[in-house]
Amino acid sequence: MTVSRRVEDMAADVEEILKKRCSEFEWFSLAFDESGDVSDTTQLCIFVRDVDNNFNVTEEMLSLAPMKGWIFIIRSWKY
Repeated sequence: MTVSRRVEDMAADVEEILKKRCSEFEWFSLAFDESGDVSDTTQLCIFVRDVDNNFNVTEEMLSLAPMKGWIFIIRSWKY
C-alpha cells in the first residue's frame, strides 16, 4: 500500500467519523476563515463547532479549499 493510498484511507475514516458525529449534534455553527498561504493563494478554511447534550463544545476543521478564481466573485458581491 502506498503512502498516498494510506492517507486517502485515513481521510475517508475521518470523514465517516465526522458525518456520524454531525448527525448527533444538538447545536452547531459553521465558521469560515480566509488567509493567504506561502504561494500567495487564498485559502478558505471551514470549521464546525458543536455542543452535545452535556454542553461539551468541540470544533473540527471540515475543509481547506483554495479560493483561486473566487476573489472576483467575493469582491464584486455587494454587502
